[in-house]
Amino acid sequence: MIDFAVGSNGDYYESIDELEQAASPNELDVVIRGLQKRVRIRALTFAQMEKINQLATKTGNEVDNTEFTLHTLVEGIVRPKLTISQARRLLDVNGEVVRELGEQIWTIGKISKGEFDKFVEALQKDADLTTAIEKERNASTEEAS
Repeated sequence: MIDFAVGSNGDYYESIDELEQAASPNELDVVIRGLQKRVRIRALTFAQMEKINQLATKTGNEVDNTEFTLHTLVEGIVRPKLTISQARRLLDVNGEVVRELGEQIWTIGKISKGEFDKFVEALQKDADLTTAIEKERNASTEEAS
């Protein structure tokens, strides 16, 4: 997402290194409902998007949705890193998980860096609140015992 900057106020990036660091793909840990551990996903680079589109496009420009999703997982999941055969195995086990992960990988690439940072901060506050509530429940349970 691009916003237009009007006027003479504002900071500029002074080097390509500074711009590159600020524009680096976002990464985020996600927890899939029903599972206990996290998966780390990232926003896709333009090159990765192009690669996925090419690998998933059949003759006649028809997109194979399964291939599109599988290659999205291979490119967008940071931890655990998957091969295409491992992504297929995961699809066979739970297609809904695969679909949700694929959608989230493409979604985080649409969030601006500033909005992404706010989103991560809100998630952390929610996680901290959940942890505090759980600690309070555990303390209440122990006192009742």
